[in-house]
Amino acid sequence: MTLQPPKQQIMIENLFEDFNIEKNLLHSTSYELVIIDSSGSDLLARLSPTTVAIIGVNIPNTAKLLSQLPGSIKVIVKYGVGYEKVDVDVCRRRGIEVCYTPDYGTNTVADHTVALLFAAHRHLLTFHLAILVEPLPEPLFANLVLILRYTKLHEA
Repeated sequence: MTLQPPKQQIMIENLFEDFNIEKNLLHSTSYELVIIDSSGSDLLARLSPTTVAIIGVNIPNTAKLLSQLPGSIKVIVKYGVGYEKVDVDVCRRRGIEVCYTPDYGTNTVADHTVALLFAAHRHLLTFHLAILVEPLPEPLFANLVLILRYTKLHEA
C-alpha cells in the first residue's frame, strides 16, 4: 500500500446548486474541492496548510484577514468584474496571485438593464406606487353594462 500525499485544497464559496463539474475535473488530480459557507469565519476555520486557492465573492480582502491565511495560499479568485476590494499589495508581498472574472454576470446584467429600460419607458414604478395608494377601479368587463340604442350614433 502506497501512502498518498494529502490533496491540496481549493476552497470555493457555496454560491451554486452543485459543483459536480468542478469535482469531476479535479477528481484525478492532486487537488480537492472544499465547499465553504459565505462567511469569512467558516473559511478561516477550515483553512489548512494544504489550502492553495480560495474562490468566491466573500473572500478575505483586508490586510488583517489576508495575514491570517496560511503560506500555502497561491491564488485568490474573486467572482465579479473587479478586485478593488482585495488588498492586492498585501497579496503581492505574500506571493498570492489575485484574479477576477471579468465576464461574470454579463448576460444577467444586460437582461436586467433592458428590463429597467422598458420599465422606465412605461413608467411602471409610477403606476405601481399609484396603485399602492389608490387601487385601480374595477374593470368594465367585470360589470354588467346595458347599452340602449337611441340614435344612429352607433352606425357612425
